[in-house]
Amino acid sequence: MQLYNAERAYLNSLEKAESSDPGKDLYSLAFSELVVYIKGSKVTNTEAAPVVFRLADLASLYKLRLEQLEADSPNVHSTRLKEQLLARIPELETHKKGRDVLLAFKADIGPVLHEASQYSNALHLSKAADILRKEMLQYKTKFSSELKDGFGEKAIPPALFQFVCSIEHGVVIKSHLTHGIAKSDLAIAHFLQFNCYSKRREGLTTQIHSKDRETPFAVYVGLKVYAKTRERELIDKFHEHGLSISYDRLLEISGKLGETVIKQYVEEDVACSPVLQKGLFTTAAVDNTDHNPTATTASTSFHSTSISMFQHPSKENREQRVSPEITDSRTRKVPELPEYYTNIALAYFKKNPTPASVDEVSLPDPSLFQRNIRVEYEWLQKVQGTTDVDDDSNITWSAHHASQKRTSECETSITSLLPLLRDQAHSVATIKHAMKKVREAVANSRPGSWSTTLCHGKRNTVVLGQKKCGEDKYVIMFGWLHIEMTALKSIGSMLADSGWTSALVEADVVSSGTADSFLSATNVTKTRQAHQVTACSLFQLLKKVYSSYLAEHSDGDEEASSFVEWCDSSHFGSLS
Repeated sequence: MQLYNAERAYLNSLEKAESSDPGKDLYSLAFSELVVYIKGSKVTNTEAAPVVFRLADLASLYKLRLEQLEADSPNVHSTRLKEQLLARIPELETHKKGRDVLLAFKADIGPVLHEASQYSNALHLSKAADILRKEMLQYKTKFSSELKDGFGEKAIPPALFQFVCSIEHGVVIKSHLTHGIAKSDLAIAHFLQFNCYSKRREGLTTQIHSKDRETPFAVYVGLKVYAKTRERELIDKFHEHGLSISYDRLLEISGKLGETVIKQYVEEDVACSPVLQKGLFTTAAVDNTDHNPTATTASTSFHSTSISMFQHPSKENREQRVSPEITDSRTRKVPELPEYYTNIALAYFKKNPTPASVDEVSLPDPSLFQRNIRVEYEWLQKVQGTTDVDDDSNITWSAHHASQKRTSECETSITSLLPLLRDQAHSVATIKHAMKKVREAVANSRPGSWSTTLCHGKRNTVVLGQKKCGEDKYVIMFGWLHIEMTALKSIGSMLADSGWTSALVEADVVSSGTADSFLSATNVTKTRQAHQVTACSLFQLLKKVYSSYLAEHSDGDEEASSFVEWCDSSHFGSLS
């Protein structure tokens, strides 16, 4: 008990000594002012940046205030000061950055971290842009002479292309496997490569693009717009936005291509398009070209003869022609064509040509005809079974056949247009000259082969008597339009006085004048539709007659024939 009383007396004496110390109030005053300063900084902060305090700065400020208050030998312990501040201001948090201790309000930690992440993302973007830009400037590509498949990826750096694909489809490997390579990826990458400049010239509204980074898609856009519109203002507007080459560059490319092709014509001594390949079956079409034919004397009218060449690829081996490289000249004017192509020799019309001798006429395989008839009856069955028609119904003849799958894969034909001839196609000399040029082009691409020429209208008959342009040298036939027109006229002559046109008029399908025009096939489209409607109507009647036949044999012992067998036995035509 005595020891306990002695201890209590000692502690009381210490408390009295501390309470009598005037310096203790100075510490409390300075600390309270420091707390008010920290809270006031948070309230009065008008900047977007958060309020952050260094513990060393606060300790120094606290010590200076104690010295100003004339405290005896102020000794500030940073760790104890930190603990006192955290106890007095619970909203504060401490964070270490190297050797420094930072104090910040909890509400400001989120924005600070977000700003730091944005700053880090900006660094990553800057680094990625710098890497891609270096590769884009080092990657060189020039437009040669053609825009072919597969060249798009070779005209841009692989890193740029992969970067664009990752932006569009994501960086996950499954997204790349799912989407693959899209045309939009190539287009965006081409535009980025095309608009990459090593140095930008000040004062220029439109920068000059480098020919070393002239991507094929920018060239294609310029050539396509020029071919469709011929408007310089539109091409310059596309070029200003970085979507196309300039109009001057377009004329330069056009002039170079024309000069290169004509140079090849002169060297080979034959007008054969560079796109044509050797070893392929080739056909040609000769037709007149009329622009504004209503005014033959107008300045805007244009009449000429066009020669189109078509090649039909197969899986057999064929020799690829080497595409000519464009010259380095800066010409913008295409040179004149060779005289052997533009000069047309005189020719005469032989009234009584000697027809070519034919030893044997080979008819097509009947099974092929029956197979095509069966396909047509499938369409009739589809029309007969359709009751409700909506936007998804393919009951028209063209829509039905377009929806059918091809029996075998076929490659796309190669097409080429030879230079236009100024003379019109209705003269004997022009047709003979065109056939001669076709023969030379075919001989150049496939030596020793025949020429198949499709002529417009009846112009094929004017040269059959020529010694070098007869049927023994050419396989001459109408174009597909005139083949169909002639077939419809033949059907019309057989249906004359049959009552077909009267039936169409009485059924209020067409007027009497339009019905009479079907016999001469004045309008091929309307005549074709009239025959299709007639075929559907006759098939409906045929089905009704067959239904009556089934009703008659339903009670009898004799088994009814199928629709195909009934048509064969009733002389309605074979469906098998």
